[in-house]
Amino acid sequence: PCDATIGSPPMRTNETFGVTAERALCQLAELECTELDSRADDELQELITPTCKIILEKLPPLGCWVGSNAGSRGGRSKSSVDFLTVDERTVSLKTNFSPSDKVCPPEVGQPGRETFETYFGHLGTPPIFVEGYKQMCVERFDKMLPIYAKHLLDADFLVWIGLNRRREVSYAVIPRPDLSRFPWTDLDYTFTRGISEWKSSSTVKVAIGGKRVTLGEFQVHGNRGSYKFRINLRTLLRLIGVDLHEK
Repeated sequence: PCDATIGSPPMRTNETFGVTAERALCQLAELECTELDSRADDELQELITPTCKIILEKLPPLGCWVGSNAGSRGGRSKSSVDFLTVDERTVSLKTNFSPSDKVCPPEVGQPGRETFETYFGHLGTPPIFVEGYKQMCVERFDKMLPIYAKHLLDADFLVWIGLNRRREVSYAVIPRPDLSRFPWTDLDYTFTRGISEWKSSSTVKVAIGGKRVTLGEFQVHGNRGSYKFRINLRTLLRLIGVDLHEK
């Protein structure tokens, strides 16, 4: 088990939780991260510090924090990894400050239309506007999921820290799995809303052990031109044979 009971958590957002987890790992590893101070929560950091100490014991020594660096596309894109180890392996940090285990894959999880077309345009006919996006999700999700999964699990290590309704801190340290031969097209996908019923969001489910479980949620923000997809991390790891709480 990887759970540690904690006191009543402060009312904070997942963004605050994520920044605080980054700072906790940085300070424990004695890395420079002063730009996180104004956005982190001291009380919350005290609660998760014991868990962060355990996480660091399961990782190679951290060499630097790179979470503020630009992503591969430059500009406003964010780095897809948060730390480099002393031997230059990559570490990505994901957090959940809620009962949900849904996380956004780096780069591809909440792109604008042009960025979406960069990674998924070969599956449709650009320009891909909202209705075309919905159609692609429903009809070609088996081709989209490997791209989402690759970006989520592309670091040498994925670190996940979560806070659940029972006020427990959970964690996982997941070495990068080999996804190259996973039979994505053989999975049984269903959607809570079809193309015509889908207004702002739709949930995709997958059959595991005779039951349908949530794999992810699509959200379309037409006014911002954003195509958001969040993967249920627990479900994805079950599919590829990784137990979230045993790493």
